[in-house]
Amino acid sequence: MRNMAVIALVVTLFLTPIADAHGANSFQFIMRNESIQPDDAQVSQNDSIGFNNVVMDLNRTIKLVNPNNSTLNWSCTASEYNSSGTDDECWLWLDPLNWSSGEYDVLIYSNGTLWKTVNLTITSDIHNETTPVFVLPGGDIGTNNEESDINDNMLILPLLLFIGASYLTLKRSRKGGKDTV
Repeated sequence: MRNMAVIALVVTLFLTPIADAHGANSFQFIMRNESIQPDDAQVSQNDSIGFNNVVMDLNRTIKLVNPNNSTLNWSCTASEYNSSGTDDECWLWLDPLNWSSGEYDVLIYSNGTLWKTVNLTITSDIHNETTPVFVLPGGDIGTNNEESDINDNMLILPLLLFIGASYLTLKRSRKGGKDTV
């Protein structure tokens, strides 16, 4: 029985699809009296960017222009530093539907005048699957694709090996462990 569990686990691992992915990250900019840190960044779509104002007596307005759709332009005002709330922060989620990959300039205004510019590079959020390419039955109707037939046969082979090993193991265990096949 123990061998069966190991065999089932190995077959499951071979048939399980594998995908490369990452979680959404948060990237923060700190706006000080005379500087912003960092002054450029590379982030991915689905990440969030935040701007924290740590100055006691200045409001900061952050503007990001979307070159593809002006209705998606983003603007937020971070008030003077406030340790008891979040009014001194501005956050933007880089939704892949709204923010395409490319170079952006984030304009930061301090009390109405342009203070700093941050160079922001947004990269595509790409996920790669590393499973064999195959088509489910009925999904490729009307085409004759020999390559997908070969891939289908390669997926059936481990299943047949598993069934054969299971049969032989059960047969051996019923006969008291004797080597008669």
